[in-house]
Formats: sequence, structure tokens, C-alpha cells
Amino acid sequence: MEALAQSTDGWSGSDLESMMREAFMAPVRETLRAAAILKKRAGKKNQQSGDGSSEEKSSDYDTARESLLNGFRNLRAVSSRDFEDGIAFFLGDASADGAIGQGGNGSRHSHYHSSDSSDDEA
Repeated sequence: MEALAQSTDGWSGSDLESMMREAFMAPVRETLRAAAILKKRAGKKNQQSGDGSSEEKSSDYDTARESLLNGFRNLRAVSSRDFEDGIAFFLGDASADGAIGQGGNGSRHSHYHSSDSSDDEA
């Protein structure tokens, strides 16, 4: 926490609030991203199978929905890396990643957007 305090020395209360919000939203975004990937895969599977029954299609989407709900029930704890990413996002500068501690090599997360999901993730 000392490193976080030093990294944000001089920030306004509003700036700190924005950075903290970014950090605390990271686990939520990861869960949303994983569920979006499952839903996208289910849609592709249903398109490829063509004549798939509506029960089969519904089951695939139910699986994605259950994954989302389970993800929210089991969100991971916020980590120091989330705070680093929050600072980097807030500053709008990937070089700020790793601002807490010894430095970093670029931001690893961005905001969730379903069109950004690829089949290679998760």
C-alpha cells in the first residue's frame, strides 16, 4: 500500500476514485470477457451445425449464462497488478504500467467490449 500511496502522491480525490474503480472492475471485466467468448463460440457452433435443435442451441447459451453467473459468484480478489493497470488506464499511458514497484512491460488489460473477444482467449 505504501508503494500505491507514493505512486499517486498529489492526485485529487476524484483521480484516486477513478483509478480505484478501474482496479476493482478488473475481475468483473475478466468474467464478462470469458462469458462473451463462450457465447460467441456457442453461436459459431450453432451456425456450423445448421440444423441443430433449438434445445441444443439453448443448452449452449445456458452454459455461457451459467459460466457468467458462476464467475460473478467466484470473482477473484483485486491484486496489486489491478492497481498498476488502473493507474496506467487512468493516465492513458501504457508506460505507466508497473508504476507501483519496479516497472512493467505494457498494460495487459483493456475495457471489456464483446467485439474485442477472440476465440483464442479464456
